Amino acid sequence: MVDEQKITWFHGHFKPYVVVGWRMGECALRLLGAKRHELAITSAMGAETPTTCVLDGLQLSTGSTIGNGLLKVLGGREMWASFTYKGKRLDMK
Repeated sequence: MVDEQKITWFHGHFKPYVVVGWRMGECALRLLGAKRHELAITSAMGAETPTTCVLDGLQLSTGSTIGNGLLKVLGGREMWASFTYKGKRLDMK
């Protein structure tokens, strides 16, 4: 379930792209059977909006961040993410 207050507190506003990231993360957790802080994520979403908004949503919903080493962001502007957990992989665009 999308947490509007948490998203707004972390991201600064509640708009579509951060919600897309939140939902991508929730789906990946559910489909791969993982818990927060267990998914490794690789993404080609670069350092420009709106892709950075998607990245914030991913971090919030999964607990996978650049800081804890579970989120790797490649250069680019493509909106995709690859989720890995216990040898299983899920790609989303």
